[in-house]
Amino acid sequence: MDGRYGHGSEASSSPSAVARDKGRDSPTRHPRLKAVSTSSGPAWTNDGGAMDAFISHPPAAAYHTTFSRIACNKRFLGFVMILGAAVLSSFFIMPALVMTYPGIVHDLAFMNQIRWPPFTNLSNPGDVGLSATRNFYFHTDPEVTVGAWHILPEVLGSEVSSGDEAEYIRFLQNGSPIILYLHGNAGTRASWHRVQLYKVLSKAGYHVLAFDYRGYGDSSGFPSEEGIMEDAISAFRWIRGHSNESAIFIWGHSLGSAVATGTAKRLNQAGEHFDGLVLEAPFNNFVDAAFSHPLAIPFNVFPWLSWILTDAIKSANIRLASDENIAGVTVKTLILHSLDDEVVPYELARKLYDAALQAKKGSVKFVTFDEKYEYGHKHIHMAPDLPYIIREFTAPPPAKADQ
Repeated sequence: MDGRYGHGSEASSSPSAVARDKGRDSPTRHPRLKAVSTSSGPAWTNDGGAMDAFISHPPAAAYHTTFSRIACNKRFLGFVMILGAAVLSSFFIMPALVMTYPGIVHDLAFMNQIRWPPFTNLSNPGDVGLSATRNFYFHTDPEVTVGAWHILPEVLGSEVSSGDEAEYIRFLQNGSPIILYLHGNAGTRASWHRVQLYKVLSKAGYHVLAFDYRGYGDSSGFPSEEGIMEDAISAFRWIRGHSNESAIFIWGHSLGSAVATGTAKRLNQAGEHFDGLVLEAPFNNFVDAAFSHPLAIPFNVFPWLSWILTDAIKSANIRLASDENIAGVTVKTLILHSLDDEVVPYELARKLYDAALQAKKGSVKFVTFDEKYEYGHKHIHMAPDLPYIIREFTAPPPAKADQ
């Protein structure tokens, strides 16, 4: 049979055949392979009968390939072990940090050091796209001055002439409803999502007064739970003192929802009238909010570490117990929450709603937004039906018919 390996059977064992084989490039025979005849010459197959490829390298190369694969697997296993160790170590970084520096809980609760957007001139609202807006300052106590913006209803924008304080106060007294906006932690009154909400409310016909708590933005002082409550109450009283009998609604977002609930309780107890409370992305209390935050995952994965965070919260003297304060709120309340909120889970807003229902003081409405809209924690302002929801909530009750 003709082939690249010459005539005759590869199984020949004659001396002449052996001599011929010594001068040819024949494949190396593996002791566990046997010869078979093919149309192109001999090939080797294992004892099981399955056809193998020609073996043109020494057995040592096969062993080398096997060891390379083992070494590769070891490297991969080493990478997985290093990655796992890094992830596991990260779970202990936050507990160690909280244990070493308990004050970090206060810093993370308020995050007033984060001024975003940076380098914003807060004295010029036009820099963030707000028109018909006046920047001003007022005192909340003898040592604290806070910066604020008064955004006019959009329909009044064309009537602004001098833009001075007297003109804006005159506009504030025109009878349009007023919203006192209390923002969440981090950033300033100029943060993008807050500015977008001001625009929505202004277009819907509301005056908006937004300010930065003490220690935020261009406001002086240092934040604390009691301090920012005092700032909110002072802001409300400033509005009430300059707006005659216009309807006033207090709106709080996230951290601001707890400030708003506490403020509302105190105002109701003091007999100071306002017309409603709006809570956007609220939580029930600070302890639950802290343990639900993504940064608290290690304390939930390893419950035996939870005491570290609990002690730090007590040390920071932060309660923000909206679920308790809501019992003292007698005005109507609207709760807004997006189901895809990953900062303040929906369950915490639901707990607050249940607490409000149990208190049975004033009407309570809970509006949720489906996760498919991806409003998350701070973009409910994007909801097309938000103006309708707010108008319906703030509408004055129908007049009672004469008996």
